[in-house]
Amino acid sequence: MILLLLFFIFGLIIVFSWMRITTPMANEATCKMKMVSYCKEWYAHGFGERPYDWNKEAEGCVKIGYNEPTKGDCEDLINALLRR
Repeated sequence: MILLLLFFIFGLIIVFSWMRITTPMANEATCKMKMVSYCKEWYAHGFGERPYDWNKEAEGCVKIGYNEPTKGDCEDLINALLRR
């Protein structure tokens, strides 16, 4: 019985460790990609209504300092992409 309990606890530890490893984490590269995508979508709609709520959809990015881009930020980014 104790051996079964130990296997169960060990199995839970492995599962939770695996889940923690595979959870997507925000980093600088993914946040920059999200910002480019956000700005492209906003630009495609003439900078009218924002594509989505950045603070909800990119919550991990906000936590590491990538706040919702302004219209000016997106215009600069789009212009830089178009100059390439």
